[in-house]
Amino acid sequence: MAPRIHVMPAQLANQIAAGEVVERPASVVKELVENSLDAGATRIVVEVEDGGRKLIRVTDDGTGMNREDAALCLQRHATSKIRTEADLWRIGSLGFRGEALPAIASVSRLAVHSRERGALSGTVVRAEGGEIRQVAEAGMPEGTRLEVRDLFFNTPVRAKFLRAGKTELAHVAEALLRLALWRPGVYFDLLDDGKSVLRAPAVTEITERLGALLGREVLEHLFAFEGDFPYFTVRGYATNPDYSRGSLKHCFPYINARHVRDKLLLGAINGAYGGHLIKGRYPVVVFNVEIDPALVDVNVHPTKAEVRFRQTANVYEGVRRSLSQALQARFTQPAGGFLTQFGRSAATFGAATVRREAAPGESARPTLAFPASEPLTGPPAHTPTRLDIETGAPPEISVGQFASLGIIGQLADSYIVCESRARGGSLLLVDQHAAHERVNFERLRQGMLNGSLEVQNLLFPIVLELRPVESKALAAIVDDLARLGLVVAAFGPDSWRIETVPAVLPDAEARELVLDCIDQARQTGTAGNAAARIEAILMLAACHGSVRAGQALTLAQMREILRGLDECAQPTTCPHGRPTVREYPIDEIERAFARR
Repeated sequence: MAPRIHVMPAQLANQIAAGEVVERPASVVKELVENSLDAGATRIVVEVEDGGRKLIRVTDDGTGMNREDAALCLQRHATSKIRTEADLWRIGSLGFRGEALPAIASVSRLAVHSRERGALSGTVVRAEGGEIRQVAEAGMPEGTRLEVRDLFFNTPVRAKFLRAGKTELAHVAEALLRLALWRPGVYFDLLDDGKSVLRAPAVTEITERLGALLGREVLEHLFAFEGDFPYFTVRGYATNPDYSRGSLKHCFPYINARHVRDKLLLGAINGAYGGHLIKGRYPVVVFNVEIDPALVDVNVHPTKAEVRFRQTANVYEGVRRSLSQALQARFTQPAGGFLTQFGRSAATFGAATVRREAAPGESARPTLAFPASEPLTGPPAHTPTRLDIETGAPPEISVGQFASLGIIGQLADSYIVCESRARGGSLLLVDQHAAHERVNFERLRQGMLNGSLEVQNLLFPIVLELRPVESKALAAIVDDLARLGLVVAAFGPDSWRIETVPAVLPDAEARELVLDCIDQARQTGTAGNAAARIEAILMLAACHGSVRAGQALTLAQMREILRGLDECAQPTTCPHGRPTVREYPIDEIERAFARR
Protein backbone atom coordinates (compact mmCIF):
# COMPACT_ATOMS: atom_id res chain seq x y z
CA MET A 1 0.00 0.00 0.00
CA ALA A 2 1.33 3.44 -0.96
CA PRO A 3 2.30 5.72 1.96
CA ARG A 4 -0.30 8.28 2.93
CA ILE A 5 2.07 10.70 4.65
CA HIS A 6 4.18 12.92 2.45
CA VAL A 7 6.13 16.17 2.61
CA MET A 8 4.20 19.16 1.30
CA PRO A 9 5.61 21.08 -1.66
CA ALA A 10 7.36 24.31 -0.64
CA GLN A 11 4.77 26.40 -2.49
CA LEU A 12 1.89 24.82 -0.54
CA ALA A 13 3.76 25.24 2.75
CA ASN A 14 4.30 28.93 2.00
CA GLN A 15 0.62 29.43 1.20
CA ILE A 16 -0.31 27.84 4.52
CA ALA A 17 2.15 30.17 6.26
CA ALA A 18 0.56 33.06 4.39
CA GLY A 19 -2.75 32.13 5.98
CA GLU A 20 -1.20 32.87 9.39
CA VAL A 21 0.81 35.96 8.45
CA VAL A 22 -1.10 37.60 5.57
CA GLU A 23 -4.71 38.25 6.47
CA ARG A 24 -5.27 41.37 4.38
CA PRO A 25 -3.26 44.23 2.78
CA ALA A 26 -2.65 45.76 6.22
CA SER A 27 -0.80 42.57 7.22
CA VAL A 28 1.50 42.95 4.21
CA VAL A 29 2.19 46.59 5.03
CA LYS A 30 3.02 45.70 8.63
CA GLU A 31 5.55 43.03 7.63
CA LEU A 32 7.23 45.11 4.93
CA VAL A 33 7.49 48.26 7.06
CA GLU A 34 8.90 46.23 9.95
CA ASN A 35 11.61 45.01 7.56
CA SER A 36 12.34 48.62 6.62
CA LEU A 37 12.65 49.64 10.26
CA ASP A 38 14.94 46.69 10.99
CA ALA A 39 17.09 47.87 8.06
CA GLY A 40 17.62 51.22 9.78
CA ALA A 41 15.37 53.26 7.49
CA THR A 42 14.68 56.88 8.41
CA ARG A 43 12.22 57.51 5.55
CA ILE A 44 9.44 55.08 4.64
CA VAL A 45 6.80 55.71 1.97
CA VAL A 46 3.86 53.33 1.54
CA GLU A 47 1.78 53.53 -1.63
CA VAL A 48 -1.43 51.55 -2.21
CA GLU A 49 -4.03 51.21 -4.92
CA ASP A 50 -7.57 50.07 -4.18
CA GLY A 51 -6.72 49.86 -0.50
CA GLY A 52 -3.79 47.54 -1.26
CA ARG A 53 -5.81 44.98 -3.19
CA LYS A 54 -4.12 45.90 -6.48
CA LEU A 55 -0.80 47.32 -5.31
CA ILE A 56 1.28 47.79 -2.18
CA ARG A 57 4.61 49.57 -2.63
CA VAL A 58 6.98 50.21 0.30
CA THR A 59 10.07 52.34 -0.35
CA ASP A 60 12.76 52.99 2.26
CA ASP A 61 16.26 54.43 2.62
CA GLY A 62 17.57 51.55 4.72
CA THR A 63 20.80 49.58 4.32
CA GLY A 64 19.56 47.72 1.26
CA MET A 65 20.69 44.28 0.05
CA ASN A 66 23.33 42.97 -2.32
CA ARG A 67 22.52 40.53 -5.12
CA GLU A 68 23.01 37.38 -3.03
CA ASP A 69 20.83 38.60 -0.15
CA ALA A 70 18.12 39.90 -2.47
CA ALA A 71 17.86 36.52 -4.21
CA LEU A 72 17.87 34.67 -0.88
CA CYS A 73 15.30 36.81 0.97
CA LEU A 74 12.35 35.05 -0.70
CA GLN A 75 13.40 31.64 0.60
CA ARG A 76 11.61 30.45 3.68
CA HIS A 77 13.49 30.85 6.98
CA ALA A 78 16.14 33.04 5.37
CA THR A 79 16.89 35.79 7.89
CA SER A 80 19.61 38.22 8.92
CA LYS A 81 18.18 38.66 12.44
CA ILE A 82 19.16 35.48 14.28
CA ARG A 83 21.91 32.89 13.84
CA THR A 84 21.89 30.80 17.02
CA GLU A 85 19.38 29.51 19.54
CA ALA A 86 20.67 32.06 22.03
CA ASP A 87 19.63 34.86 19.65
CA LEU A 88 16.05 33.59 19.80
CA TRP A 89 15.82 34.46 23.49
CA ARG A 90 17.10 38.03 23.11
CA ILE A 91 15.21 39.31 20.07
CA GLY A 92 15.65 43.03 19.52
CA SER A 93 14.38 43.26 15.95
CA LEU A 94 10.77 43.46 14.78
CA GLY A 95 11.12 40.51 12.39
CA PHE A 96 13.25 37.42 12.78
CA ARG A 97 11.61 34.24 11.46
CA GLY A 98 12.22 34.69 7.74
CA GLU A 99 8.64 33.65 6.93
CA ALA A 100 6.86 36.87 5.96
CA LEU A 101 8.41 37.63 2.55
CA PRO A 102 8.13 34.05 1.23
CA ALA A 103 4.53 33.91 2.48
CA ILE A 104 3.65 37.21 0.78
CA ALA A 105 5.41 36.15 -2.42
CA SER A 106 3.41 32.92 -2.51
CA VAL A 107 0.06 34.75 -2.80
CA SER A 108 1.04 37.73 -4.98
CA ARG A 109 3.19 39.06 -7.77
CA LEU A 110 6.21 40.43 -5.93
CA ALA A 111 9.12 42.58 -7.04
CA VAL A 112 12.13 43.44 -4.87
CA HIS A 113 14.33 46.40 -5.85
CA SER A 114 17.30 46.86 -3.53
CA ARG A 115 20.66 48.60 -3.57
CA GLU A 116 23.16 48.25 -0.77
CA ARG A 117 24.69 51.45 0.60
CA GLY A 118 27.83 52.30 -1.28
CA ALA A 119 27.09 49.90 -4.16
CA LEU A 120 27.22 51.12 -7.76
CA SER A 121 24.02 49.35 -8.78
CA GLY A 122 21.14 47.39 -7.32
CA THR A 123 19.27 44.12 -7.86
CA VAL A 124 15.76 43.37 -9.06
CA VAL A 125 14.07 40.10 -8.07
CA ARG A 126 10.65 39.25 -9.52
CA ALA A 127 8.46 36.40 -8.31
CA GLU A 128 4.96 35.20 -9.12
CA GLY A 129 3.04 32.90 -6.79
CA GLY A 130 6.29 32.20 -4.93
CA GLU A 131 8.28 31.21 -8.03
CA ILE A 132 11.29 33.43 -8.78
CA ARG A 133 11.09 34.54 -12.41
CA GLN A 134 13.94 37.06 -12.66
CA VAL A 135 17.09 38.19 -10.86
CA ALA A 136 18.79 41.10 -12.62
CA GLU A 137 21.09 44.06 -12.07
CA ALA A 138 19.57 47.55 -12.36
CA GLY A 139 20.18 51.16 -11.43
CA MET A 140 18.20 52.54 -8.48
CA PRO A 141 18.58 54.72 -5.36
CA GLU A 142 20.12 53.23 -2.23
CA GLY A 143 17.61 51.38 -0.07
CA THR A 144 14.81 48.96 -0.88
CA ARG A 145 11.51 49.11 -2.74
CA LEU A 146 9.10 46.18 -2.57
CA GLU A 147 6.02 45.97 -4.77
CA VAL A 148 3.20 43.55 -4.05
CA ARG A 149 0.62 43.33 -6.83
CA ASP A 150 -2.64 41.41 -7.12
CA LEU A 151 -2.73 40.07 -3.58
CA PHE A 152 -4.35 36.61 -3.41
CA PHE A 153 -4.54 36.38 -7.22
CA ASN A 154 -3.86 32.64 -7.00
CA THR A 155 -6.04 31.98 -3.96
CA PRO A 156 -9.45 33.36 -4.98
CA VAL A 157 -11.10 31.98 -1.84
CA ARG A 158 -8.89 34.27 0.25
CA ALA A 159 -9.54 37.21 -2.08
CA LYS A 160 -13.29 36.90 -1.51
CA PHE A 161 -12.81 37.77 2.14
CA LEU A 162 -11.23 41.15 1.39
CA ARG A 163 -13.46 44.17 2.00
CA ALA A 164 -13.98 47.25 -0.17
CA GLY A 165 -10.94 49.36 -0.99
CA LYS A 166 -11.86 52.12 1.49
CA THR A 167 -12.21 49.62 4.31
CA GLU A 168 -8.89 47.96 3.52
CA LEU A 169 -7.25 51.40 3.30
CA ALA A 170 -8.49 52.18 6.81
CA HIS A 171 -6.86 48.98 8.09
CA VAL A 172 -3.62 49.86 6.28
CA ALA A 173 -3.61 53.34 7.81
CA GLU A 174 -4.21 51.93 11.27
CA ALA A 175 -1.38 49.42 10.87
CA LEU A 176 1.03 52.15 9.77
CA LEU A 177 -0.07 54.44 12.59
CA ARG A 178 0.74 51.74 15.17
CA LEU A 179 4.20 51.32 13.64
CA ALA A 180 4.85 55.07 13.53
CA LEU A 181 3.60 56.30 16.89
CA TRP A 182 6.63 55.35 18.97
CA ARG A 183 9.27 56.02 16.29
CA PRO A 184 9.35 59.82 16.02
CA GLY A 185 12.72 59.94 14.25
CA VAL A 186 11.39 58.12 11.15
CA TYR A 187 9.45 59.83 8.37
CA PHE A 188 6.29 57.98 7.32
CA ASP A 189 3.94 58.70 4.45
CA LEU A 190 0.93 56.71 3.21
CA LEU A 191 -0.36 57.43 -0.30
CA ASP A 192 -3.67 56.13 -1.61
CA ASP A 193 -3.90 56.36 -5.40
CA GLY A 194 -1.24 59.08 -5.23
CA LYS A 195 -2.90 61.14 -2.48
CA SER A 196 -1.36 61.35 0.99
CA VAL A 197 -3.75 60.12 3.69
CA LEU A 198 -1.31 59.79 6.59
CA ARG A 199 1.95 61.71 6.95
CA ALA A 200 4.28 61.88 9.93
CA PRO A 201 7.41 64.01 9.47
CA ALA A 202 10.50 62.99 11.44
CA VAL A 203 10.62 64.89 14.75
CA THR A 204 12.72 64.90 17.89
CA GLU A 205 9.92 64.92 20.48
CA ILE A 206 7.45 62.06 20.84
CA THR A 207 4.67 64.54 21.64
CA GLU A 208 5.09 66.08 18.17
CA ARG A 209 4.54 62.64 16.64
CA LEU A 210 1.49 62.03 18.83
CA GLY A 211 0.01 65.35 17.75
CA ALA A 212 0.63 64.60 14.06
CA LEU A 213 -0.99 61.16 14.19
CA LEU A 214 -3.62 61.40 16.94
CA GLY A 215 -4.64 65.00 16.34
CA ARG A 216 -4.11 68.32 18.09
CA GLU A 217 -7.26 67.83 20.14
CA VAL A 218 -5.87 64.69 21.78
CA LEU A 219 -2.51 66.39 22.29
CA GLU A 220 -4.17 69.16 24.33
CA HIS A 221 -5.45 66.58 26.83
CA LEU A 222 -2.27 64.50 27.22
CA PHE A 223 -0.07 64.26 30.30
CA ALA A 224 3.15 62.29 30.70
CA PHE A 225 3.74 59.37 33.06
CA GLU A 226 6.80 57.27 33.78
CA GLY A 227 8.25 54.73 36.16
CA ASP A 228 11.62 53.08 36.75
CA PHE A 229 11.65 49.52 38.08
CA PRO A 230 14.17 46.68 38.31
CA TYR A 231 14.72 45.30 34.80
CA PHE A 232 12.26 47.63 33.02
CA THR A 233 11.05 51.21 32.62
CA VAL A 234 7.68 52.67 31.64
CA ARG A 235 7.29 55.87 29.60
CA GLY A 236 4.07 57.13 28.12
CA TYR A 237 1.31 59.68 27.63
CA ALA A 238 -2.38 59.49 28.52
CA THR A 239 -5.43 61.74 28.29
CA ASN A 240 -7.07 63.53 31.19
CA PRO A 241 -10.19 61.83 32.58
CA ASP A 242 -12.35 64.54 30.98
CA TYR A 243 -11.36 63.23 27.52
CA SER A 244 -12.35 59.64 26.78
CA ARG A 245 -13.34 57.36 23.93
CA GLY A 246 -15.83 54.53 23.64
CA SER A 247 -13.39 51.67 22.98
CA LEU A 248 -9.95 50.36 23.85
CA LYS A 249 -8.82 50.85 20.24
CA HIS A 250 -7.22 54.12 21.30
CA CYS A 251 -4.83 52.45 23.75
CA PHE A 252 -1.43 51.77 22.16
CA PRO A 253 0.91 49.62 24.28
CA TYR A 254 4.50 49.01 23.11
CA ILE A 255 7.20 46.64 24.28
CA ASN A 256 10.67 47.82 23.23
CA ALA A 257 8.96 50.01 20.59
CA ARG A 258 7.02 46.98 19.23
CA HIS A 259 3.25 47.48 19.22
CA VAL A 260 1.48 44.56 20.91
CA ARG A 261 -2.06 43.48 21.73
CA ASP A 262 -1.67 42.48 25.35
CA LYS A 263 -4.57 42.00 27.78
CA LEU A 264 -2.20 42.35 30.71
CA LEU A 265 -1.13 45.86 29.69
CA LEU A 266 -4.67 46.94 28.81
CA GLY A 267 -5.79 45.60 32.18
CA ALA A 268 -3.17 47.75 33.86
CA ILE A 269 -4.58 50.83 32.10
CA ASN A 270 -8.10 49.97 33.25
CA GLY A 271 -6.80 49.42 36.77
CA ALA A 272 -5.19 52.86 36.87
CA TYR A 273 -8.28 54.65 35.52
CA GLY A 274 -10.77 52.61 37.53
CA GLY A 275 -11.84 55.51 39.74
CA HIS A 276 -11.65 58.21 37.08
CA LEU A 277 -13.83 57.05 34.17
CA ILE A 278 -17.35 55.70 34.08
CA LYS A 279 -18.02 52.23 32.73
CA GLY A 280 -17.66 51.97 28.97
CA ARG A 281 -15.30 54.94 28.60
CA TYR A 282 -11.56 54.58 27.96
CA PRO A 283 -8.58 56.95 27.77
CA VAL A 284 -6.25 57.52 24.86
CA VAL A 285 -2.93 56.05 26.04
CA VAL A 286 0.40 55.56 24.27
CA PHE A 287 3.21 54.02 26.28
CA ASN A 288 6.34 51.93 25.93
CA VAL A 289 7.80 49.35 28.29
CA GLU A 290 11.56 49.16 27.80
CA ILE A 291 12.63 45.76 29.09
CA ASP A 292 15.52 43.34 28.76
CA PRO A 293 14.64 41.21 25.67
CA ALA A 294 15.57 38.11 27.66
CA LEU A 295 12.59 38.76 29.96
CA VAL A 296 9.95 38.85 27.24
CA ASP A 297 9.08 36.21 24.63
CA VAL A 298 7.86 37.71 21.34
CA ASN A 299 7.80 34.33 19.59
CA VAL A 300 4.37 33.24 20.83
CA HIS A 301 2.13 34.55 18.03
CA PRO A 302 2.26 34.17 14.22
CA THR A 303 2.22 37.94 13.68
CA LYS A 304 4.20 38.71 16.86
CA ALA A 305 1.26 40.79 18.11
CA GLU A 306 1.22 39.09 21.51
CA VAL A 307 4.04 38.58 23.99
CA ARG A 308 4.72 36.68 27.19
CA PHE A 309 6.55 38.15 30.18
CA ARG A 310 8.70 36.23 32.62
CA GLN A 311 7.62 38.63 35.38
CA THR A 312 3.98 39.19 34.51
CA ALA A 313 2.81 40.57 37.86
CA ASN A 314 5.73 43.01 38.09
CA VAL A 315 5.12 44.45 34.63
CA TYR A 316 1.38 44.79 35.28
CA GLU A 317 1.94 46.56 38.58
CA GLY A 318 4.68 48.77 37.15
CA VAL A 319 2.44 50.08 34.36
CA ARG A 320 -0.57 50.46 36.66
CA ARG A 321 1.40 52.25 39.37
CA SER A 322 3.18 54.61 36.96
CA LEU A 323 -0.08 55.77 35.43
CA SER A 324 -2.06 55.75 38.68
CA GLN A 325 0.47 57.93 40.49
CA ALA A 326 0.52 60.42 37.62
CA LEU A 327 -3.28 60.59 37.69
CA GLN A 328 -3.38 61.08 41.46
CA ALA A 329 -0.79 63.85 41.25
CA ARG A 330 -2.89 65.78 38.73
CA PHE A 331 -6.51 64.97 39.43
CA THR A 332 -8.61 64.43 42.50
CA GLN A 333 -9.63 60.80 42.68
CA PRO A 334 -12.31 59.82 45.17
CA ALA A 335 -11.14 56.80 47.11
CA GLY A 336 -12.99 53.60 46.47
CA GLY A 337 -13.83 53.58 42.81
CA PHE A 338 -16.65 54.48 40.47
CA LEU A 339 -19.64 55.01 42.74
CA THR A 340 -17.70 57.32 45.04
CA GLN A 341 -17.46 59.93 42.31
CA PHE A 342 -21.03 60.76 43.25
CA GLY A 343 -20.49 61.28 46.96
CA ARG A 344 -20.76 57.79 48.43
CA SER A 345 -18.03 56.11 50.44
CA ALA A 346 -16.79 52.75 49.26
CA ALA A 347 -17.91 51.20 52.52
CA THR A 348 -21.58 51.57 51.59
CA PHE A 349 -21.28 50.01 48.15
CA GLY A 350 -23.65 47.08 48.03
CA ALA A 351 -25.40 48.18 51.23
CA ALA A 352 -29.02 49.28 51.34
CA THR A 353 -29.33 52.97 50.55
CA VAL A 354 -32.63 54.60 49.69
CA ARG A 355 -33.17 58.33 49.15
CA ARG A 356 -36.62 59.81 49.05
CA GLU A 357 -37.29 63.38 48.00
CA ALA A 358 -40.37 64.92 49.49
CA ALA A 359 -43.18 65.76 47.11
CA PRO A 360 -45.05 69.05 47.54
CA GLY A 361 -47.10 68.85 50.71
CA GLU A 362 -45.07 66.02 52.19
CA SER A 363 -42.65 66.35 55.05
CA ALA A 364 -39.08 65.53 54.18
CA ARG A 365 -37.93 62.08 55.23
CA PRO A 366 -34.26 61.45 56.00
CA THR A 367 -32.03 59.25 53.88
CA LEU A 368 -32.12 55.66 55.11
CA ALA A 369 -28.75 53.93 54.93
CA PHE A 370 -27.10 50.93 56.49
CA PRO A 371 -23.34 51.38 55.90
CA ALA A 372 -21.36 48.20 55.72
CA SER A 373 -18.75 49.90 57.91
CA GLU A 374 -21.25 50.01 60.83
CA PRO A 375 -22.47 46.43 61.32
CA LEU A 376 -25.31 45.72 63.73
CA THR A 377 -24.03 44.54 67.10
CA GLY A 378 -25.41 42.02 69.59
CA PRO A 379 -26.06 38.32 69.24
CA PRO A 380 -28.77 37.35 66.79
CA ALA A 381 -31.94 35.87 68.17
CA HIS A 382 -31.58 32.98 65.78
CA THR A 383 -29.18 31.71 63.17
CA PRO A 384 -29.67 33.98 60.14
CA THR A 385 -30.48 32.39 56.82
CA ARG A 386 -30.18 33.73 53.29
CA LEU A 387 -33.28 35.57 52.14
CA ASP A 388 -34.30 33.60 49.09
CA ILE A 389 -36.11 36.19 46.97
CA GLU A 390 -36.54 35.56 43.26
CA THR A 391 -34.35 37.71 41.06
CA GLY A 392 -37.35 39.65 39.83
CA ALA A 393 -39.47 39.31 36.71
CA PRO A 394 -40.51 41.64 33.91
CA PRO A 395 -43.44 43.68 35.25
CA GLU A 396 -47.04 43.03 34.34
CA ILE A 397 -47.60 46.73 33.75
CA SER A 398 -49.49 47.85 30.70
CA VAL A 399 -48.43 50.88 28.71
CA GLY A 400 -49.72 54.02 30.41
CA GLN A 401 -49.36 52.81 33.99
CA PHE A 402 -45.74 53.73 34.79
CA ALA A 403 -46.71 57.28 35.80
CA SER A 404 -49.15 55.83 38.36
CA LEU A 405 -46.40 54.09 40.30
CA GLY A 406 -45.56 55.48 43.71
CA ILE A 407 -41.93 56.61 43.90
CA ILE A 408 -40.23 55.57 47.12
CA GLY A 409 -36.79 56.91 46.28
CA GLN A 410 -33.48 56.01 44.66
CA LEU A 411 -31.22 53.02 45.28
CA ALA A 412 -27.46 53.43 44.81
CA ASP A 413 -28.17 56.56 42.73
CA SER A 414 -28.88 54.13 39.88
CA TYR A 415 -32.34 52.64 40.38
CA ILE A 416 -35.71 54.29 40.89
CA VAL A 417 -37.53 52.42 43.67
CA CYS A 418 -41.29 52.26 43.05
CA GLU A 419 -44.38 50.74 44.57
CA SER A 420 -47.38 49.36 42.70
CA ARG A 421 -50.66 48.67 44.49
CA ALA A 422 -52.04 46.61 41.62
CA ARG A 423 -52.57 42.86 42.11
CA GLY A 424 -51.93 43.00 45.84
CA GLY A 425 -48.86 45.22 45.63
CA SER A 426 -45.26 44.87 44.46
CA LEU A 427 -41.87 46.53 44.61
CA LEU A 428 -40.34 47.69 41.31
CA LEU A 429 -36.77 48.70 40.52
CA VAL A 430 -36.33 50.85 37.41
CA ASP A 431 -32.83 51.10 35.92
CA GLN A 432 -32.70 54.86 35.42
CA HIS A 433 -30.13 54.82 32.61
CA ALA A 434 -31.71 51.95 30.67
CA ALA A 435 -35.19 53.46 31.06
CA HIS A 436 -34.14 56.95 30.01
CA GLU A 437 -32.21 55.44 27.10
CA ARG A 438 -35.40 53.73 25.88
CA VAL A 439 -37.36 56.97 26.19
CA ASN A 440 -34.77 59.00 24.27
CA PHE A 441 -34.35 56.31 21.61
CA GLU A 442 -38.04 56.18 20.76
CA ARG A 443 -38.40 59.96 20.83
CA LEU A 444 -35.41 60.39 18.51
CA ARG A 445 -36.58 57.69 16.13
CA GLN A 446 -40.15 58.95 16.01
CA GLY A 447 -39.01 62.54 15.51
CA MET A 448 -36.71 61.51 12.68
CA LEU A 449 -39.42 59.47 10.95
CA ASN A 450 -42.15 62.11 11.09
CA GLY A 451 -39.89 65.12 10.59
CA SER A 452 -40.58 66.63 14.01
CA LEU A 453 -37.14 66.10 15.52
CA GLU A 454 -36.19 69.04 17.72
CA VAL A 455 -32.66 70.34 17.19
CA GLN A 456 -30.70 73.23 18.62
CA ASN A 457 -28.00 75.36 17.04
CA LEU A 458 -24.82 75.60 19.04
CA LEU A 459 -23.92 79.16 19.96
CA PHE A 460 -20.27 78.09 19.88
CA PRO A 461 -19.74 75.24 17.37
CA ILE A 462 -17.56 72.41 18.62
CA VAL A 463 -14.42 71.88 16.53
CA LEU A 464 -12.96 68.38 16.16
CA GLU A 465 -9.37 67.73 15.08
CA LEU A 466 -9.26 64.16 13.76
CA ARG A 467 -6.78 61.66 12.41
CA PRO A 468 -7.01 61.14 8.64
CA VAL A 469 -8.63 57.71 9.01
CA GLU A 470 -11.16 59.12 11.46
CA SER A 471 -11.91 62.00 9.12
CA LYS A 472 -12.62 59.56 6.29
CA ALA A 473 -14.96 57.56 8.52
CA LEU A 474 -16.83 60.71 9.56
CA ALA A 475 -17.20 61.84 5.96
CA ALA A 476 -18.90 58.52 5.17
CA ILE A 477 -21.57 58.95 7.89
CA VAL A 478 -22.04 62.72 7.93
CA ASP A 479 -25.37 62.43 6.06
CA ASP A 480 -26.60 59.80 8.52
CA LEU A 481 -25.74 62.11 11.42
CA ALA A 482 -27.58 65.00 9.77
CA ARG A 483 -30.79 62.94 9.64
CA LEU A 484 -30.52 62.71 13.41
CA GLY A 485 -30.16 66.48 13.76
CA LEU A 486 -26.42 66.27 14.31
CA VAL A 487 -24.97 68.57 11.66
CA VAL A 488 -21.19 68.22 11.28
CA ALA A 489 -19.46 70.31 8.60
CA ALA A 490 -15.93 70.17 7.20
CA PHE A 491 -13.74 72.89 8.68
CA GLY A 492 -10.35 72.32 7.05
CA PRO A 493 -8.05 69.33 6.50
CA ASP A 494 -9.19 66.68 8.97
CA SER A 495 -11.05 69.35 10.98
CA TRP A 496 -14.82 69.29 11.48
CA ARG A 497 -17.33 71.53 13.24
CA ILE A 498 -20.44 70.34 15.11
CA GLU A 499 -23.09 72.98 14.40
CA THR A 500 -26.42 71.51 15.58
CA VAL A 501 -27.40 68.71 17.96
CA PRO A 502 -30.67 66.94 18.85
CA ALA A 503 -32.48 68.76 21.65
CA VAL A 504 -32.33 65.69 23.93
CA LEU A 505 -28.54 65.71 23.79
CA PRO A 506 -26.60 67.89 26.25
CA ASP A 507 -24.07 70.07 24.43
CA ALA A 508 -21.27 68.54 26.52
CA GLU A 509 -22.08 65.10 25.11
CA ALA A 510 -21.96 66.11 21.43
CA ARG A 511 -18.20 65.69 21.08
CA GLU A 512 -18.15 62.20 22.65
CA LEU A 513 -21.16 61.12 20.59
CA VAL A 514 -19.52 62.06 17.27
CA LEU A 515 -16.26 60.36 18.30
CA ASP A 516 -18.16 57.21 19.29
CA CYS A 517 -20.02 57.24 15.97
CA ILE A 518 -16.65 57.44 14.19
CA ASP A 519 -15.31 54.48 16.18
CA GLN A 520 -18.45 52.49 15.40
CA ALA A 521 -18.23 53.29 11.68
CA ARG A 522 -14.59 52.20 11.56
CA GLN A 523 -15.40 48.98 13.38
CA THR A 524 -18.50 47.92 11.45
CA GLY A 525 -17.87 49.62 8.10
CA THR A 526 -20.01 52.19 6.33
CA ALA A 527 -21.21 50.10 3.40
CA GLY A 528 -24.48 48.19 3.34
CA ASN A 529 -27.80 48.80 5.07
CA ALA A 530 -28.32 52.52 5.74
CA ALA A 531 -31.23 51.79 8.09
CA ALA A 532 -28.99 49.62 10.27
CA ARG A 533 -26.33 52.34 10.39
CA ILE A 534 -28.86 54.97 11.45
CA GLU A 535 -30.37 52.62 14.04
CA ALA A 536 -26.89 52.15 15.57
CA ILE A 537 -26.33 55.93 15.63
CA LEU A 538 -29.73 56.42 17.26
CA MET A 539 -28.75 54.01 20.03
CA LEU A 540 -25.50 55.88 20.65
CA ALA A 541 -27.31 59.23 20.72
CA ALA A 542 -29.95 57.89 23.12
CA CYS A 543 -27.21 56.59 25.41
CA HIS A 544 -25.29 59.88 25.46
CA GLY A 545 -28.48 61.88 26.09
CA SER A 546 -29.55 59.80 29.08
CA VAL A 547 -28.92 60.10 32.80
CA ARG A 548 -26.10 57.88 34.03
CA ALA A 549 -25.95 55.15 36.63
CA GLY A 550 -24.64 56.73 39.81
CA GLN A 551 -26.35 60.07 39.13
CA ALA A 552 -28.59 61.44 41.89
CA LEU A 553 -32.03 62.45 40.57
CA THR A 554 -34.75 64.73 41.88
CA LEU A 555 -38.26 63.42 42.33
CA ALA A 556 -39.33 65.43 39.28
CA GLN A 557 -36.61 63.83 37.16
CA MET A 558 -37.68 60.35 38.26
CA ARG A 559 -41.32 61.08 37.46
CA GLU A 560 -40.35 62.40 34.02
CA ILE A 561 -38.55 59.13 33.19
CA LEU A 562 -41.58 57.09 34.27
CA ARG A 563 -43.93 59.27 32.22
CA GLY A 564 -41.61 58.83 29.26
CA LEU A 565 -41.85 55.04 29.55
CA ASP A 566 -45.60 55.34 29.15
CA GLU A 567 -44.99 56.83 25.70
CA CYS A 568 -42.80 53.93 24.56
CA ALA A 569 -43.84 50.98 22.44
CA GLN A 570 -41.31 48.74 24.22
CA PRO A 571 -40.91 50.20 27.72
CA THR A 572 -39.53 47.11 29.47
CA THR A 573 -36.18 46.91 27.61
CA CYS A 574 -33.54 49.42 26.56
CA PRO A 575 -32.54 49.64 22.87
CA HIS A 576 -29.74 47.11 23.53
CA GLY A 577 -32.18 44.58 25.00
CA ARG A 578 -31.38 44.97 28.70
CA PRO A 579 -34.36 45.16 31.08
CA THR A 580 -35.46 48.60 32.22
CA VAL A 581 -37.55 47.40 35.17
CA ARG A 582 -37.87 44.35 37.44
CA GLU A 583 -40.86 43.55 39.66
CA TYR A 584 -40.84 41.86 43.07
CA PRO A 585 -44.40 40.87 44.15
CA ILE A 586 -45.28 41.42 47.80
CA ASP A 587 -46.09 37.74 48.35
CA GLU A 588 -42.52 36.76 47.35
CA ILE A 589 -41.09 39.38 49.71
CA GLU A 590 -43.31 38.15 52.56
CA ARG A 591 -42.28 34.54 51.94
CA ALA A 592 -38.63 35.62 52.11
CA PHE A 593 -39.31 37.10 55.56
CA ALA A 594 -41.21 33.93 56.63
CA ARG A 595 -44.46 35.86 56.89
CA ARG A 596 -46.23 33.35 54.65
